Amino acid sequence: MRRRGLVVDCYTYGSPRVGNEAFVGLLARGRGRCWRVTHLDDPVPRLPPMSVGYRHVSPEYWLARGAPAQDAYGPRDVRVCYGSANAQCNANIDTFSFDSHLHYFRTIAACAQSAFRWRRDAGPSAEELGQRLVEWNRMDREQLFSLLP
Repeated sequence: MRRRGLVVDCYTYGSPRVGNEAFVGLLARGRGRCWRVTHLDDPVPRLPPMSVGYRHVSPEYWLARGAPAQDAYGPRDVRVCYGSANAQCNANIDTFSFDSHLHYFRTIAACAQSAFRWRRDAGPSAEELGQRLVEWNRMDREQLFSLLP
């Protein structure tokens, strides 16, 4: 649609990383803007790991305070972070809660409980998944901080 000259804005809630730096740059240069919202310790925005080349669109609006099922937020609850590979907002925490992924201003239906449970039961245990997330997150932060002057 953007190639046809249409202005297309994009808002994501709990989105995983969408592509490499070139893809994110293409989105940033196109007509329209992208914004993404992350919630507390939602693990999905931390996947796939940055260490394998994936990046986010920018900016990130992190709902940084409250409870996983909270629906109302004020300006003091939101932190804004810029950059396709930042570790200041959602990516800077080691904990995770799947409930945080299921609530963005209200319960979201895109990740329905029944399908979510089924996939989770078919894969690694919650403990194994948690260990993987923490390790990938640590690797991502080490990579980012090694690039700082």
